[in-house]
Amino acid sequence: MRRHAGLTQREMAERANISVAGLRDVEQQRVTRPRVSTLRRIAAALELSATEAKELVRLGSVGPLLARDLRIQVLGPLRISVNGGQVNLNSERQRTILGILALTPGTPVTIDVLVDAAWGAHPPRTAVDLVRSQMSRLRRRIQPNGRSAQVLVAMNSGYALQVDDNQLDLLAFRRLFDNARRDFRAGRIESAVGDYKAAIELWRGDPSADVVGLYQQTVLENLRREAEIALLEYADAAARIGRHGETVTTLRQFVTANPLHESAHARLMTALAGCGERAMALEVFENLRHQLADELGVDPSMVVRRTHEAILRGEPAMTGPALLAAGDDRVPVTRSAPDNLAHLRLYRS
Repeated sequence: MRRHAGLTQREMAERANISVAGLRDVEQQRVTRPRVSTLRRIAAALELSATEAKELVRLGSVGPLLARDLRIQVLGPLRISVNGGQVNLNSERQRTILGILALTPGTPVTIDVLVDAAWGAHPPRTAVDLVRSQMSRLRRRIQPNGRSAQVLVAMNSGYALQVDDNQLDLLAFRRLFDNARRDFRAGRIESAVGDYKAAIELWRGDPSADVVGLYQQTVLENLRREAEIALLEYADAAARIGRHGETVTTLRQFVTANPLHESAHARLMTALAGCGERAMALEVFENLRHQLADELGVDPSMVVRRTHEAILRGEPAMTGPALLAAGDDRVPVTRSAPDNLAHLRLYRS
């Protein structure tokens, strides 16, 4: 389009009031989903019609979430691809080191932490040198062609992974989650639902589930909690505009993996009732009630009881403020037996 208009990159960038580097990233698809404001400035610079500008924005919003030059995925089994080709790390220690860095992007991880994760309680005396050697090998494997800036950076007696938010699914998830919350607060519910959905769909299983040495990392618990809250807010936003059906499958998978998670059960009941599946919604309540009584000797929480009562009365589904009034403060209600502290899990629908 730019060449058809007879513009150089610099001329186009000046007209659109964006940097030449930023325009180049858009044209070379290094930025997979450009900001709407950027696309509108490009449309104005190209003097597109209103219809053409709308189509440009639409096409920009449906691109792939993750880039082609480098793609690291930790929201499930660890996957790496560089310049479109899959990278298989046969060294378990390399996978552990990269997994830890990818779970804490942009944050330096000390060599001591990397040694402990990769070798456990009895590392060899040469472990520090071995970490540096593994890091050199990793750099050669995952550095994209044409990228001068290092992806794996030595800093503060350790290393950090420096990537863009379209090169790591964790960062893409957080960006979409933040965008969804911002849109929801601004009343742009349709847009919020789209971003919540895209964020949830980045999850393929438990974070780095196939990487040895990561199962005890505190960051995993925090990340699971982020996904959990995103799912609950997604269900609320979808229910607000009557799109109950699109959250049912994911909520079912979540409550199957987390059978005592009462906030998620309340959302599933609401979604089922909103789809006209009142009997199934009531069955979910009964199953939860029996499970709580059998395993913990307690009754369902206020949130679940209020949701149940609303369904029995045929009242509109509770979402957002109504759930808050019923006692759901967005800190998910999960009750577990002391000897069964199961990890929270979210699986892609």
